[in-house]
Amino acid sequence: DKFGKVFTNETKYHSQSVGKSISSYILGHAICKGYIESIDAQLNDWPILENTLYHNQKIIDIINMKAGDEKYFSPKDKSNIFANSNSKHSVTNRTIKSVMENEFKNSKRSASKWAYNNLLPHLIMNYIIFKAGNDEFLKLLEDVFTNKAKIEYDTSFAEPRTSTSEDRAITSTLLVTRYDYLRIAKAMLDDWQNDTCVGKYLKTVFNNRVKKNYQGNVDNNSNWFNPKKYAGFFHTGYTGMKDRAVMGMDGNGGQSIMIDFDLGRIIVINAIHNNYNWKKIAHSVIKKGK
Repeated sequence: DKFGKVFTNETKYHSQSVGKSISSYILGHAICKGYIESIDAQLNDWPILENTLYHNQKIIDIINMKAGDEKYFSPKDKSNIFANSNSKHSVTNRTIKSVMENEFKNSKRSASKWAYNNLLPHLIMNYIIFKAGNDEFLKLLEDVFTNKAKIEYDTSFAEPRTSTSEDRAITSTLLVTRYDYLRIAKAMLDDWQNDTCVGKYLKTVFNNRVKKNYQGNVDNNSNWFNPKKYAGFFHTGYTGMKDRAVMGMDGNGGQSIMIDFDLGRIIVINAIHNNYNWKKIAHSVIKKGK
């Protein structure tokens, strides 16, 4: 209560990249509903991807950030700015159609190594809409958030600033209250433990995890750098528990979630800055199991 009226149980925290992991969870539901065949399905039926490096790629390579698209992003900001873009808008504020027509027309895939960027979860979210249709996509979100996670307050995904009625798109960024983050994480844990279809999806992406491609020294006291592997828009391979089924979500600005699927434990951190000791209040607690 020390934050008074500023932050309450109804306050919605900006997900930032935690939304990447949630979009992966939605993808699992889309696969289980039959809208998408599997994580090995190829992106070969979406017209806006034709004549781009993403056409014919497997979904697993997209969600593992191994799309071979690194050279098309700025060396100064490899996640959120295109290398040759004259646009004033970041990656997260462009529609997929616009990006494919301008930045990726006639693009060629390079070496398939892990290279993190903010475009790929948006691509997946909009591909789900393409496959399911708008109405079925909304039903899918209702199944995930209302029926399964049983969130208390509503949530909404942000649209790119360039989204219009003629070229509408969605991002993977959403606004969620503190306990609803926990409810979503618990739904993931329940799926895993009950070995549901979506639980099998989570286990499959974990088993297909890849090594991150870090350059230089990194700070192990963060939910982004500490885990050395990546699994379908989830971080994993944490120091001291590299082979344990611990998967994490991390968002710039403070949102952080760790799920220990082995021991059935969850830690959710909500913040508006990253200036807290994540390793002490999250990593060490999950690692020691107490």
